[in-house]
Amino acid sequence: MSQELQEELAADEAVLGAREDQMLIRVEWDALTDAVRQANGRTTYYVATLAQYVLVDAASEVEARSLGQVALRDFPTSSDAPVNIRIVRPATSDETELQRFFDEGVAHEATLHD
Repeated sequence: MSQELQEELAADEAVLGAREDQMLIRVEWDALTDAVRQANGRTTYYVATLAQYVLVDAASEVEARSLGQVALRDFPTSSDAPVNIRIVRPATSDETELQRFFDEGVAHEATLHD
């Protein structure tokens, strides 16, 4: 059995093993999301300049660089200076966890202002 198929089956088993009320806790949801992303040949990449960084989901470093270029150019604090990417590498689990924490905070803030 291929590694991708094993990851996909593990993700499917996680859904089947979800709580009785079919709700997944965040850790289970994150693990399921990561397994499905990897089974689809995608990886979360850390793409950085000297001053800022983004995380992007891509199939390769080349795709990550291209997606990162666009995301960094559109970054709210960006100037008109060219984006000079210095680092493209797979993101660590700590980096992806920090991004999820930030995204959840932004979503929570948005609900407070509605």
